[in-house]
Amino acid sequence: PRRAGIHRYPHPVLPLMLGLAALGVLTGVFSVITSLSIAVFGKGSALHPAHLRLRPVILVTCAWASLFYVFLFAQSCAAFYVKGQLRKANHRKKDDDAPENKNKTERNVSLADVKYRNKGTKLNLICNRTVGNYMEQSGMFLVSLWLSAILHDPFKAATAGWVWLAFRAIYPIVFTAGPFLFLSTIPAYVCVFYLLVTVWYECW
Repeated sequence: PRRAGIHRYPHPVLPLMLGLAALGVLTGVFSVITSLSIAVFGKGSALHPAHLRLRPVILVTCAWASLFYVFLFAQSCAAFYVKGQLRKANHRKKDDDAPENKNKTERNVSLADVKYRNKGTKLNLICNRTVGNYMEQSGMFLVSLWLSAILHDPFKAATAGWVWLAFRAIYPIVFTAGPFLFLSTIPAYVCVFYLLVTVWYECW
């Protein structure tokens, strides 16, 4: 039976979790649609003629930001979801405990426990490492992307940028797949290395 004063998952966590997930997805979809619309239909009249050649890497940068927010929202959603599942399991444990142990069970798991105190699950690890790895690699990617676009060729730089984003997007899928993780990381490294080589070539 339901115990008084206890909110069973998914209420009230589920609406917030779904709202965050929807916001992350909509942010990414809106940015991609906007970028494609500009690329296909836009004439670039708002840009200075000297900057029109950089439009391909501008779109890649917008897509990079969108994917970053999708990963961030997924990380938050995972924390709320796991928190709800752990609290549900804790309540079930209390219900199953012997009467003399009813008052000795652990306190409810908080969101801070899941996000910052390693109380999460494999889902948290996947989302945390996805965001962490994306942030770790983004600095070198953006620097090499823009240097290559300015000094070498913006269209070739943008092509390498889209490939980098595609392989980074599958990181959470292959993270727990053992050696298949390299299907995401190594091609992304190759893209950055290619961009840097073009910069070195121009400056040699």
